[in-house]
Order: sequence, then structure tokens, then C-alpha cells
Amino acid sequence: MRRVSGILLAVLMSVVLNLHAENEGYRQWTERRDSLKKDPSVARYYTFEDVENSKSTVKDLGTNGANLAFIPYTDKATKMVYDDLQVVEGRWKEKKAVRLDRGYYQGPSLNIENKQFSAGYGSGGMDREANRLRK
Repeated sequence: MRRVSGILLAVLMSVVLNLHAENEGYRQWTERRDSLKKDPSVARYYTFEDVENSKSTVKDLGTNGANLAFIPYTDKATKMVYDDLQVVEGRWKEKKAVRLDRGYYQGPSLNIENKQFSAGYGSGGMDREANRLRK
């Protein structure tokens, strides 16, 4: 009985610590998001948080207001349109993300010469060094 109690306690502690780590990660991300939104050197910043469907505009949270629009893929041979955007759960349950298979987002061009460029994608997001591109 003591062994079962010990195992249950260990499992419970593991769940509690995991939930705390997830909440802490989301809190840190929101702080970074809010900081980037105020930074005048950020040319473009998109979080995809307000996307509801493929008709939603992705707002540029930076200072330029260069919003993105989803463009469905059109098969050149069949002229079939694939509106395949899906809103999915992001890295944290509080954060939305989008999944694209064939369509893409389009916005005004940006000259990134002599500038730092960072992009987050996939489940690793900006926390992974492989997801950062630098000058």
C-alpha cells in the first residue's frame, strides 16, 4: 500500500510540475510578445492569435500595419481551389496556431537587407535555435 501511495504521489507531483512549466512558458511568451509589440525596431510581427478561418486577416502587431491575407492554392490543371487553412491548438492550450498544407499567407514585401530576421514555425517555435535566422 505504501508503494502504491508513493507512486501516486510521484505521478501527481509530475502532473503539477508539468502544468506549472506550461503556464510559465506561456507567461514568458506573452511577456515577450508584449515587449516586441512595443519595440519600434520590429518591422513585422505576427502571432496568428486572432485567426478564426481562412478569411481572417492576420494583423501585423509591429509598427507597420503590414497585414497578411490567406491565399488558397489553386491547382493549375484542374482549377480546383484548396482552402486548407486549419486553426489548431498552438504550443500552449491558450495559444492558437494555423496549419497550412497548400495555401499560403501573402502580405506587402519587406526589404530585409542589413536587418535581423527571425521566424518561428512548427512545434518548437522561437525557443529553438534552429528556428532563428540571423544576418
